[in-house]
This record gives sequence, C-alpha cells and structure tokens, in this order.
Amino acid sequence: MGLGVYELDPQLNFVKNAAGTYGYDGGIGWTKKNYQDYNIGSGNSQIFGPKRVKISKDGRIFVSVADLDHSPIYELNPDNLNEWTAVFPGEYAFGSDNAWIMNGEEKIATAVHGFDVTGEGENLRLLVHSNDMGYAFSAAHNYTIEYALGTAKQITEPGTVIEPLSGGYAETQNPQYSEVAYDPDGKGMWYLQYRELQAEGATNHTNWAHFTFGQEDLDLKENATNGYTRQGAGITFSPDGTQLVVAANNRMAAVYKVGGEGEADIQAGNMKLTKLYDLPFAFRTSRTDPLNAIAMDLAGNVYSCTNNAEKIGYVSLPREEPVCEVPARAEFAFTLGEVVEPISNLSIVGSFQTPETWNTNDAVEMAMTDNNVFEAEVEFPASTEFKLIEKFDTHINWYGGAAESNQFWISPEMIENGTEIDLVDGSNFLIDEAGTYIISVDANTRKMTVTAKPVEAKYFVAGGFNGWSTSENELEAQEDVYTATIDVVGEDEESRLFKIVRVDNATTWFGGADDNNQGKFIVTEELLGKEITLLEGAGENLLLPAAGNYTFNLTVADAAAPAGMARAEGQAFKLVVVKNDVTGVESINAEDIAAVKYVNMAGQVSDAPFQGVNVKVITLTNGKTRTVKVVK
Repeated sequence: MGLGVYELDPQLNFVKNAAGTYGYDGGIGWTKKNYQDYNIGSGNSQIFGPKRVKISKDGRIFVSVADLDHSPIYELNPDNLNEWTAVFPGEYAFGSDNAWIMNGEEKIATAVHGFDVTGEGENLRLLVHSNDMGYAFSAAHNYTIEYALGTAKQITEPGTVIEPLSGGYAETQNPQYSEVAYDPDGKGMWYLQYRELQAEGATNHTNWAHFTFGQEDLDLKENATNGYTRQGAGITFSPDGTQLVVAANNRMAAVYKVGGEGEADIQAGNMKLTKLYDLPFAFRTSRTDPLNAIAMDLAGNVYSCTNNAEKIGYVSLPREEPVCEVPARAEFAFTLGEVVEPISNLSIVGSFQTPETWNTNDAVEMAMTDNNVFEAEVEFPASTEFKLIEKFDTHINWYGGAAESNQFWISPEMIENGTEIDLVDGSNFLIDEAGTYIISVDANTRKMTVTAKPVEAKYFVAGGFNGWSTSENELEAQEDVYTATIDVVGEDEESRLFKIVRVDNATTWFGGADDNNQGKFIVTEELLGKEITLLEGAGENLLLPAAGNYTFNLTVADAAAPAGMARAEGQAFKLVVVKNDVTGVESINAEDIAAVKYVNMAGQVSDAPFQGVNVKVITLTNGKTRTVKVVK
C-alpha cells in the first residue's frame, strides 16, 4: 500500500475504493524524502506525506501533511475521499534553513506533524504543531499555531502562534512523533511527544505540556507521565469529555478521569485528571513501540497504532453495563426506490415466429415454476432477435436488454455460463447460433438467463473414406457400446485415415496418441481387436492397416480414479477396431487356425463367446486374421 488515507470498517478490515483497490491519495504523487533533500538542513530521517486524520463535529475530514511539497492540511470530501482540497493554497518559499507557504511577506503555514480540530460551523478552529524544516530535531524550527477556519475552505492569513510551544522554548521537541489536542471545551490544549527520559531528574525533554488559551505560560510541563520513562504522542478525550487516554509507555496507555471532586493526580489549568488504570496493547513486537496515535469511539473502544509495528489495535474500556447506547445521526438522507411488482406473466416474441414475426397474439408462453421463475423452451434459427412481453388487458410491457445499440447480443459465453441479464425497456435480444434454448426469468428480480438445451450425444466414424462427414456412419448404441460396421474402400493413406467424432451442443473430435512422432496413430494388425485409448478433443488421425470391412466398437465410461481419489473427473473413451473377413470363414482348415477369440460389444475379449452379439476373431498360422459376427 502507498501513502494516502485508508478506510476501515468497524471490524478493522480495509474497505476498497471505487476503483476496487485500497486507499485514497487525492491523485497526488506522494514521495518519501529526507529533509536535506530540500537543501535546508542535514540528517537522515525521512519525512512523510499524509500523517494524521481528524474529523470535526459537523463531519468535515482533515488530513495533515508532513512534507514541504504539498499543502500542510487538506480537507477531504466525505462523499468522495479521493477529492482533496488544500486548506493552505500556494507553494512553499524556501529560505536557507526553513520553508513556508507565504502570503506576501507573511508566513502562513508549514509542514504539520500533529493537529486537532474543535468546534463546528463558523466556530471551527484548527490547532497545528509544525516544523518549518519539514522534519528536524530542533526546537527552534517547531511552531504551534491556531487558525480560525470557520466555514471557509481555505486559509490565506497567518494564525495565532502559541509562543510557549514554539521556537526555542527550553526543551527539545521530537517532530516525528508529536501531537497537539484541544481540551473538550476548546479552552486549552495539550502537547505530547515521544522522548525517552535520559536520566533520573533530567529536564531536557518535555514529554507533555498543557496550555490555557489567553495565558502566557504553560500550565503543565513534565518530562514523564506519572513516573513513566517513555512517552508517545497519542492522546484523545472520550466523546463526552469525561475521560482522557494518553500514551504512557511502551505499548501502554493511561486512562484518566476528567474533573470530579477531591484531589487530582494531575492539575492542568482548571482541568483535574485522576488516574483510573493502565491500558496495555498487545502488538507482539520486541521493538520499542510507544503509542503515537490514539482514538476513541462512542462505545468506549480505544484504538491505537505504534511507532514501529505499523499495526492498528484496539482495547475496550471496562464499563458497568455490557450494552452501550450511542447516539444516532440527527437526520438521514436516502432515496426510496421505486416499488417494483413481480412480473405476472411472460411470453416470447421475435423474428423466429412463423408465418408472422413479432406476433404478440401467437407468442410463446412461458410457464411459472414453483420458485416464481418463468421458463420456456424455444427453438431459434440462426441470428434470432427476440423480446419478452407481459400482457395486460389495456397494454403490453416489452422487455429487452440494456444496450447502446438496438441489439443486445447474448454471446455464447453468456449462454454457457448462464449469465444473468437485467430485463429493461430496452433493445432486442440477439442470439447468433441456431438451436433449442431454455429461457428462464426470475419474476421478482427481473433477471433472465438463456441456456442451450442439452442435445443427446451421437458418435460417428469420420475419415477420408466418407469425406470426413460428421453425420454419416453413426455408431449406434447397443447395450454398453456404440458400434458401426463400415466398408473402407481405397488403399491410399487418405482413405484409411479416420477419427471418432461426437456431436451434441458442440462437435468434439477424438484421436490417438502420437507416441512415435509420426503425425498419426497407426492401427497395426497387432492392434486389431484390442483396446485403443482415445483422447477427447485432441489426438492424431488414426490409420487403418488396409482397406476392408471394419467394425468399430466404442465404449464410454467414467475415467479411472488416480490413487487416493474416490473418482476421477471426466470420461474414458476406448475403441476396438475389428477387421471383418465376410467370406471364407467356414472353409478354413482347422490346422490353419492358431487361435480363436470372441469380442463382445463392450470390447471385452474371451476364449468363449459372450451372451449376445460377438465378433469371432480367427488368427491363422500365417498371422492373418478372419472375423465373423456371431450371436449366442
């Protein structure tokens, strides 16, 4: 994932944007840079683009940016999160050690690392913590500034600088992990940063501070939080302002009660904070991971991401009642769609009708099934156009397809896959291929599917001897075998080549494996009367050994299952070719016979005849064979 803003659902699953990907970058080419790339300082830390997201009470969405290439703050359109508007328009003006967006001679804004928003409408205010080198460990380059935005979209005037948290005030600040936050009433603010307490009693790192607007000095300035040695930049108040959650240590937050009677653990201006408990986050990382962003929802769930883990975690705060009521929006904007009644009746009309096309009085009626689906079987010639109609006493509703032209093409792929098609007052449906089709329509959803009616498969022997015809020399079904006896005339190779072909909704050819790389499968004298495995939709032409009278026996069975599988997908196709000697069988002398075998219609071979039709195969001592059909 790149730099930008990401949307998550309540289960913290990433939500895809309109393009089907993740994230929103406002169409901006975000890049990571080091601040010395701007020739205004030195160091090797990276500065980043989009950094923090805040939402105002009236639903405005703001994103801060911590580089010196783009506006320090953008406002996002809630209805299109990829629409970003620069709150601070203009380009940066670079000095020797700083950069600002200017209005004439006045400095307006610079790179933002932490910010917050309070109020709504005309009273909306922005509080930012900035660094005019983009990213520098130098207090002299840090500024905390408040802006009165109100209902405006952009700011072109300087804000109010919070002097105690700007420039060279006594303590060093860490710009990478710093944050500012308004008090719930907007009368004061907090500043936090991640810095390690270097030694007991050290004061050169301020972890957090509080300032009340209108005063000159900080109300609170601590180098640790109630004894914690590490601090993060995460801070948030509960929506009702009664609790404060603040980063406290490595993967740890502290929860405080705001206000109340009695002594407080922390007094910041008029605000009293009483420690309630620690809140650990299990990010499962061995690195130092202070919590540098914290948020809280209306149900009391606390969310955080850490310095190094690049993960989001959440913890539910303890509450007395397991059920939590959260306020609903004051108003909802929605559009009530048209109430569509189910289709009451359907018929099919079109160019396929004879003698009069598009005849509504002689339409093919569709029958209603038990599951509220209309269905009809109809035979279409090639290039058929049709529509569906719903008849009433006073009028007819016509249903077609949504297309820019006057034809909605139902492709072979749509027919094969049973693709759902919306019925609208639209274009004629068009089907290219002739055939028998089953048309189904859901009366409630008004979606139609068109499928081809399954055609009973027929098998044929096609070859040079019949011009490779797919309609002559059919293999007739007899018990468990398809069989045909054919005279093959012509000793030339082309006349002796053949394949088996299946014709149903499609035409499928079956050939033999070219194990010898000869470009054909040779049916030798030795293979006559034996099983040959055919390849479905593949394989080479088969070559008979000579002209003559042949019986072809084809068996179709489930494919053999590989080891460990209950069954295999598909079917196995086996062919037995027998050459018949229709004369001279009885005149053969017994001493000239080497062997006699019987082959049934399933291609099985035996020394004795099977019950039913057999082909008797006589092998002579000279190697030749004679065959005759016998019935037991």
